[in-house]
Amino acid sequence: MIPHPQPPRIFHTERLTLRAPDPCFAKQHLTAVLESLDQLRLWMPWALEEPSFESTYMNLAQAAERFSNGEDFRLLIFLRDTETLVGGSGLHQPNWEAPSFEIGYWVRRHYGGQGYITEAVRGITETAFYKLGAERLEIRTSTRNEPSIAVAKRSGYALEGILRKHGRHLDRTLRDTMIFAKVRQSISVAGTDPFREMTAADLPSVLALWKATDGVGLSEGDALDDLLKQLERNPACSFVATGACSEIVGAVLAGHDGRRGFLYHLAVAPSHRRRGYGRALVDRSLKALSAVGIQKCSLMLFSHNDTGGHFWKDLGWSYRGDLRVLQKSLTQDSK
Repeated sequence: MIPHPQPPRIFHTERLTLRAPDPCFAKQHLTAVLESLDQLRLWMPWALEEPSFESTYMNLAQAAERFSNGEDFRLLIFLRDTETLVGGSGLHQPNWEAPSFEIGYWVRRHYGGQGYITEAVRGITETAFYKLGAERLEIRTSTRNEPSIAVAKRSGYALEGILRKHGRHLDRTLRDTMIFAKVRQSISVAGTDPFREMTAADLPSVLALWKATDGVGLSEGDALDDLLKQLERNPACSFVATGACSEIVGAVLAGHDGRRGFLYHLAVAPSHRRRGYGRALVDRSLKALSAVGIQKCSLMLFSHNDTGGHFWKDLGWSYRGDLRVLQKSLTQDSK
């Protein structure tokens, strides 16, 4: 089973801290909901019954389990670095085939109208695109819910259409549902940059490309779980190139130990070789490493890989004849 990435359990925007659900926040959540119950009952089915501390605690515990299982990514919104809860949001209805998600949100009564939910949605949107590899995000709302519509528009979501008589409001009147969406900006059309940072969602395709490329030496340390950890430890150092249909046609994996940089794997699909893709991928990784203070970078190359040797020499890399590579398997020692 291919492991799916998860959003961070805690991340920040300028004024907010967003956290994965946790029953330890049951008191704060209950206070915020009770304070806002009248307005929540206009739109939220879960607010029809007045919650208790016990029901809130159980609800957050279940949400935490669903978050850990990758079934739903509910988020609690706090004023930054405090335990003052100002609302809720999250990434719902995950469709990993795309991947795509739906964003929902609510705001505590006394914190409405201050831009907090718009700020949270923008932060969640960025996280979904760059941490989860989302291709599409949706916001669905009633044509009567003007505050929700305003949040979608301010967050940069475009109205794609309206589902007429799509359901009923909680007062049982017929509901028209507006669908706002934002998609990952196309980077494969003519004249645009086909290169972007590698995301966790790219890894299955990247691994398939590496496996199909002669001269790329994969090991037991290149399992999907290990590659996920590598991206988390070294963010914004690895890159992919995409083709006309957004398929991955090149990829480079890079990282550093705080002192020296390393290029681990580089491959370009045969259909896109001799176009400068390899050079461009390497250049982006080296610039990323330089930006965090790394002054020297190394790589390993099979001695029989003459094609690779010519490529790296053309880029200005040189062999170190005074060094030998020694290696020891820790996996065998642990058995």
